Amino acid sequence: MRPVPLQRWLAALSVCLGAAWLPVAAAAEEQVWLDLLRPEGALSGPLALAPVEGWATTGAGGHDVVLVLDVSGSTLLPSGDDVDGDGKVGRKLRSADDPLRSFNPRRLCSDPGDSVRAAEIAAARRFVDALDPDHTRLGLVVFADSAEERAPVGASRERLEAELDRLAREADFGWAATNLAGALDRAGESLAAAAEPVPSAPGAAGRRRWIVILSDGTPNLPGNPRRAADEARARLGGAVDQGIRIHAFALGLQVMEDGQVFREISEATGGRFAWVKRPADVVARLADVDLSGVAEIEVRNASTGEAGRAVRVSPDGRFDGVVPISPGENRIRVTARGPRGSESVTERVVHFDPREADGPEERRAADATLEWLRSRTEALELGLHVERERTQARDVRFEAEGAASEMAADAAPERGDVSAPRP
Repeated sequence: MRPVPLQRWLAALSVCLGAAWLPVAAAAEEQVWLDLLRPEGALSGPLALAPVEGWATTGAGGHDVVLVLDVSGSTLLPSGDDVDGDGKVGRKLRSADDPLRSFNPRRLCSDPGDSVRAAEIAAARRFVDALDPDHTRLGLVVFADSAEERAPVGASRERLEAELDRLAREADFGWAATNLAGALDRAGESLAAAAEPVPSAPGAAGRRRWIVILSDGTPNLPGNPRRAADEARARLGGAVDQGIRIHAFALGLQVMEDGQVFREISEATGGRFAWVKRPADVVARLADVDLSGVAEIEVRNASTGEAGRAVRVSPDGRFDGVVPISPGENRIRVTARGPRGSESVTERVVHFDPREADGPEERRAADATLEWLRSRTEALELGLHVERERTQARDVRFEAEGAASEMAADAAPERGDVSAPRP
């Protein structure tokens, strides 16, 4: 895994100061799309802040995404955290080591709401909420020994939430098998079925296509793990030809030993690979996915020189925040920059008339805005701290993996069929 460059630390810090950054994606396109929705018109009130909202991406006017969740038997094991928030952390039960009983979810984790599968579902919910339905169409596929489409690309947010609710309620025993090749096939079919452009969607004819995979298991179907990994790699040519990029999250796997194929399919398609050592962390990590390829979003009041505040960018390039304004005319400038320096700039003129709050209701609304600004800034600062710790850990692990990879390449024996969930 490549270490995250220092640039991203500095970029995360700039979010708190007013410029929101995303990881730089290696994209061939240079065109940057920028759609600024707010601010607009005149503003008046007790707060000298203008809301800013918009959407930006590089090279295409929208995204088609298939979220692929592993629901094999091992995902019923504990994730390592209190995912359902009931104050108890689910632990692995002793009966989970008995292959004759291990398919029963009640015998794998003391709290099924804290399982790996529960963490995947929670991460999926947050991912769905973060995406802009006006620009991003989303579908859902689940897989174990075979793959099933639960929601087609372009399904409503209500349909996606209902399918995630259904998945959370399902108490099936699961299968031990992990058919990654089948999951890639099914996800590709979902994207192909949605290939017709949506006339009302901006830039629909040039939509980007993505597969985002969450899995905790070594591929072991069809055949044994080695053949299963080869079958998954065999799908890469088709994905590249169709312009599909793959982001893969390996949950709890030992990357050099079990998760290498996930890294390979991501990097070969121009996507990103993430090793999530503690599966519960995927709830937060899925938000790191970069779909837009935008290197930087800068918000500034060109009239005063003040930068925007609490500017946050979603995976698909939707952004929002506020910018300080002064009495009179303010030129609000938003700049979106591509990975190789191309820019798209939009300005809006906002006239601000400051005044006292018009009654208790407006005062409460102003106080709520200030509280939102405080909590958003704290969350972004916390994200910077977590990213710094991740980067340090990745640097150490990267060096260790590099030293161990050559020794392990020829020494690892071929694995046999796996007939029970991995602990």
